[in-house]
Amino acid sequence: MKFSIDLYEQFIGLILYCCAKHTKTPSCCHFDMVQAGALGLANALKTYDPSKHVPLKYWVYRIINSQIIKVKYKNSRERKEVSGYSDNFFDAIDSNIQTPLDNLMEKEEGEIRTSRCESIMDVLNRVTKDNPINKELYIERILKGTRIAELVSKYHLSYDAVTHRTSTVTKRIKEELSKL
Repeated sequence: MKFSIDLYEQFIGLILYCCAKHTKTPSCCHFDMVQAGALGLANALKTYDPSKHVPLKYWVYRIINSQIIKVKYKNSRERKEVSGYSDNFFDAIDSNIQTPLDNLMEKEEGEIRTSRCESIMDVLNRVTKDNPINKELYIERILKGTRIAELVSKYHLSYDAVTHRTSTVTKRIKEELSKL
């Protein structure tokens, strides 16, 4: 097939759709992506083979999308080379800049997080005071992330028993925390 204005007008919606999926990146402007999509459309029409029984729309979509991704990658590499800095440098700068307000907020968040952890552990101790195995299971499964299969073999319980005990403790902790 040959590239024509009619085909371009027919597939402009698909080009814009493919561009919209990639608009979150700052390395490539919308105009560059539309141009890449038009180039991808031209390439797709050149290489389209109806004997392969692939619908034209799917063939065009795949090539337009890949062309836009190539342009984004190329532009991001050029941006890094022009600036002379890597993205890690900018991430480090952004993470190290802190105002006194940020420091105060971090301190308050840390205190809140610490008090929440203490209250959860207090509630866990209260809820499981009559059954220490439930406390151990909860800590192992929920807090440490141990696999259930390992807990089954370690505590000689069934899979259902482990999940039931941990879910019961979780439910009771939520109830106690809602009362606070």
